[in-house]
Amino acid sequence: MHDAQNVFEGIPSAYGKWNAFHSLNRLYHQTGWSCVVVAIEHGNELRHSEYSPWPHKTRGGGEGKAYMEFVVKTLKPLVDSSFKTLPTAKNTCIMGSSMGGLISTYAALEYGDVFGKVGAFSPAYWWCEEIYEFAANQPFNNVQKLVLLAGGKENEWYLPDTLAMYNTLVDNNYFEYKIMLDFFEWGGHEEAFWAMEFDNALDFLFEDEIGLPFNRGTYIVNFDKNNFQITIEEAFERFELLNPYGKIILKRMGGEPTTIPLKKHWRGNYIYKCYLDSGKILTRKISL
Repeated sequence: MHDAQNVFEGIPSAYGKWNAFHSLNRLYHQTGWSCVVVAIEHGNELRHSEYSPWPHKTRGGGEGKAYMEFVVKTLKPLVDSSFKTLPTAKNTCIMGSSMGGLISTYAALEYGDVFGKVGAFSPAYWWCEEIYEFAANQPFNNVQKLVLLAGGKENEWYLPDTLAMYNTLVDNNYFEYKIMLDFFEWGGHEEAFWAMEFDNALDFLFEDEIGLPFNRGTYIVNFDKNNFQITIEEAFERFELLNPYGKIILKRMGGEPTTIPLKKHWRGNYIYKCYLDSGKILTRKISL
């Protein structure tokens, strides 16, 4: 995990903390599953440069490739030789937020044989548009699982940029079910948001290893593009359809299983959120 200053409690941080140990303790006590988290400190004023694989057109940077080469060729071998790890890609995750989400995405694409699980929270793809071309031309890796997360209270480009990366990956034949696209209207560009979603990301990324099935709602909320309707097959508390800028354009309050018609003049990418009576929150991107 990048930005070590923000990962654990007790370490000075100006922006809040993920408090990652809470999620790890929960999983251990619930399932017996555990992992080693290596949190890497950023270089303060050098952070943007360290986490950018290509330089920004006016702000510079671009040391991210060297940084990831250090992580892969120096740091990871040291960790694997020092701890009882499972060193395969299937058991290795890289995760970060903002610029850390950008460099995590680059790591997934460049080192797919090293990182089988990736969490890109509020990724700062705006820093270097080269990341999209890079994603479009990388060989398909059918082992990797990815989490892409954005919030409605971030700067206006975070959700559209994250959706653009999702579409780029799917167009490049990444299996859609291997990518969890999460959007929360209330989410801001801050550790408090990322910390709240850390649990969900771990549950999805390590579903097979933890042994707790992660229900993405594939068979609970069904989208019929031909008939412009969504069918919810379980009792639910609330259903919301949001546009790429986080605005709720359709809301249905709770009830029994139902079919929700959509307007045929709507075109483009949307995200739905369905709050089930069971307590699960199902999120998925759809294209009209």
